[in-house]
Amino acid sequence: MPNGSGNGDLIIHNAGGEIKLDSQGNVDITATNVLTLDGTFITFDGPVDYDITSPQTARAPSNASPANISQVTAFDLGDNTLSAGSLAQLELEYLYDDGSPVDGIDYIVIDNEGIEHTGSLANGVATLANLPQGKSDVLLRATTQADEQQLIQLRNDFKQHLTSMLNEIRKQAAIGDAIFEQEDFFTQWMIETGARATGLYQGAKSLVTGIADLIVLGIDVNISVYSACFRMIDAVASGDKHAVKHELETILAFSQKTTSALSDAFELLLALMDDEDTRNTLARFPYDYIEAHSYVDKQRITGVMAFEILLAILTGGVGVAASAASKSKHLASANRALVNMADILKRKQLDKTISHTVSPEQPKLIERIDKPDAALQPGTNRGVTTQVSALKLVRNPALDAHYKNLADYETAYKKKLAKAINDKDSSSRIGAFKAKLTEVKGERAASAYMAKHFSKPPPPAKMELGFGPGPGFDQVWAKRDKDGNVLEYFIVEAKGPGAKLTKGAKKGDQMTDKWIDNTLASMKKSKKYQAQNQLGENLFDAIEDGDPKISKLVIEAVEDNGKIIGGKLQPLP
Repeated sequence: MPNGSGNGDLIIHNAGGEIKLDSQGNVDITATNVLTLDGTFITFDGPVDYDITSPQTARAPSNASPANISQVTAFDLGDNTLSAGSLAQLELEYLYDDGSPVDGIDYIVIDNEGIEHTGSLANGVATLANLPQGKSDVLLRATTQADEQQLIQLRNDFKQHLTSMLNEIRKQAAIGDAIFEQEDFFTQWMIETGARATGLYQGAKSLVTGIADLIVLGIDVNISVYSACFRMIDAVASGDKHAVKHELETILAFSQKTTSALSDAFELLLALMDDEDTRNTLARFPYDYIEAHSYVDKQRITGVMAFEILLAILTGGVGVAASAASKSKHLASANRALVNMADILKRKQLDKTISHTVSPEQPKLIERIDKPDAALQPGTNRGVTTQVSALKLVRNPALDAHYKNLADYETAYKKKLAKAINDKDSSSRIGAFKAKLTEVKGERAASAYMAKHFSKPPPPAKMELGFGPGPGFDQVWAKRDKDGNVLEYFIVEAKGPGAKLTKGAKKGDQMTDKWIDNTLASMKKSKKYQAQNQLGENLFDAIEDGDPKISKLVIEAVEDNGKIIGGKLQPLP
């Protein structure tokens, strides 16, 4: 800003015209064109000399009494602290919740006049001087556009490595199946039985051993660990970080898996679970990998469990002797892609956009973020210490199919919804796709609720019928005694958040006796889905005989900030 003595003339000059203020307080206005003020008069307070050099006429100066104007506050032209506008300073701070600075952050401040100010935080702090007062947008960035492009490529690379693992095992499976088919019936039965027993043993063994040093402790396995392995994969699919941590801590408390291996896996998951595409791929792959094995190997790998396969992917398979996945030549590449993705996603979690009003009254903008805690704290209160024989721990195939069908269904309708939104389809079509995804939430919440609340008193309820095509109920569960006899059936209607039982259908209102009878009739006589015929007959007989008991449940999903956190019972009709 120019400095002056205050004793000279102040002249504003532009395009042949000028306004001059001399040291005596006189004002000269010179214009080459007509001087106007949108058709109104210009009133001068005091004597005026004017000279019109063009052939136009002008109205004589008005002597009307002007309104009183307050005296302008005196200022010194030599004062270099004055600015052209109203400016203020802004100090940025970006901290973790424990007060430590967030490093590696660039900032972009878009001020009230739309001008960008860029730089980097030093030890979590940056100071910007002379910003125009008013609303500003502050962008804190740990990632770049190049990172976003790399993330897309890494996702594709990871999926390709998993596909290569599947193709690798399918080639082996084709050979194994061909050999199996050449054996006679009795030999096939012996191979299958032996494979299943071996698989159960390996599965139990893998649960009670460490990752780095495989130590065989026996065939008995803690039942809390067994359940936690499957619940953890379900939690990964739903994006529930707290549940994943809880299940890993349960496994750590009741097994001899190393803390470092599980903590490394959890730290990776903390970043990866925010990426929905990768999260779903991780949760689905163990089951796809098992399915890709030959008939005999599929029996053997039953006991290895999906958890061990997932852990092999997350840790690179170091010491996971029980998992065939750990021997794949593509495993290291898949793990490396995951690690690189996690690095970008960790930084992406730090990206923030904040609106802030710059003013002397608000000189600081302090932004805080939670620091990820990957430390696992095993506690003996996380489960029960009961040891059970691995031979009795047969995975519920109906529940396996239930979760796989839900994952496939959800993936398909997410794609349909995205396409409908992109194509600007009708609101009714978009709403229909959203309803399908709400249905998935209800199904997941209901199965989790049943597993949690009907596991005690023993025996625990197990799924008999889950999500899938064909006539029937949303879910059917049963408690069976040690000999396999049904003690109680549970007919479950699953509802998404806020959904209610439907009424007015031809076959009756949902969960009424009429509706249940008509549903059972459809199950019993279905020619396309004959697997449901027997269950329909069994349920019908139970209603007729009054034994075993049949309980009806309506379970509604409970949602918080878009995530399912549990379920609750709705009243029956």
